Amino acid sequence: MVTKADLSDFMKLFDSGIEHEEILILDGEPFKADVAYQKIYGKAKRKIIVVDDYIGVKTLNHLAHAKANAVLTIISDNKARPPLRQTEYNDFLTENPGRNISFIQSAGRAHDRYIVLDEGTKDMKVYHCGASSKDAGKKITTITQLTDIDDYKNTIRTLLGNPPLVLR
Repeated sequence: MVTKADLSDFMKLFDSGIEHEEILILDGEPFKADVAYQKIYGKAKRKIIVVDDYIGVKTLNHLAHAKANAVLTIISDNKARPPLRQTEYNDFLTENPGRNISFIQSAGRAHDRYIVLDEGTKDMKVYHCGASSKDAGKKITTITQLTDIDDYKNTIRTLLGNPPLVLR
């Protein structure tokens, strides 16, 4: 039988290295990847923007760990195979009442993946993600908090002006 204390020690094994500005996720560490994304999303005070062309159900599962009042936006061309479907998003909404995600097209403009927390505030943070959240832990990847984000501010504002993404 596993006690709560045992589970806490077990969780620390996966939690190591997740508070830093650079998180190395090795192949075969999908749980560590999930914890990393959930912790990053949990840091947002008001707003989360995910730029990732390969979104999936796992992306939604990670976003479920954001603060309840956080405004959620995904900028994507939804290229995953299979792509995120409207029915999956509806299931997310059923299980997360009061949540809403705005979907915006990346319009072929984004190659890399980013997480932007609290865009437009003094607390804005930008993370560069080597892998899509839905795939993190399958191969070696890194999530890095960027320190010089001035150039990213205009880029994100431009992407936010793109047309809506319609899930099918």
